[in-house]
Amino acid sequence: MFPYAYIKNNLGFSEYETAQIRYFINTILSEMSKLILIGFLYSKFLYAESMGCEVDYTIRAGTLSCAMPYFRIIEILGIFIDNAIEAQMEQEEKLLEVEILEDAALICIEVRNPCGEAIPNSRIQKFLQEGFSTKGADRGRGLSNVTNITREYGAGFYIRSTEYNEIPYIVFKVIINK
Repeated sequence: MFPYAYIKNNLGFSEYETAQIRYFINTILSEMSKLILIGFLYSKFLYAESMGCEVDYTIRAGTLSCAMPYFRIIEILGIFIDNAIEAQMEQEEKLLEVEILEDAALICIEVRNPCGEAIPNSRIQKFLQEGFSTKGADRGRGLSNVTNITREYGAGFYIRSTEYNEIPYIVFKVIINK
């Protein structure tokens, strides 16, 4: 959900003028939110490239307006992207792929990366447990946070292991209803 300007009409504006002012302010807020997302992704992509990852992305989204607050969408993206970058440090092929797609009914966020070998579903389920990490002690909160956020806002959260061009990948996906 984008920030929404509430305008108390105690200045004598007509309903039409108040609606126009509200539309103008909300348009500005919406554009600012998109700029925040662009800046956030740009910084993450620069970091990924500095760590030796090739970055491939597709963004086909308009307002990203939905019941989930914008900062939560950015939080989820950050967790997915950070995990993908960290997981690839030992990989020969380092590739970060990010897709953000939006249509009239939903928003789909997907982050994927090569993972060296197929990951069984039993191990993927452990990723969601708070405190579980393949990267060391005192970690393993990110994906359990994503689970909590998606539950709170009725979004779908999926993790799967698959292959692209005979290379094993792990895919993290969130689908948010509008």
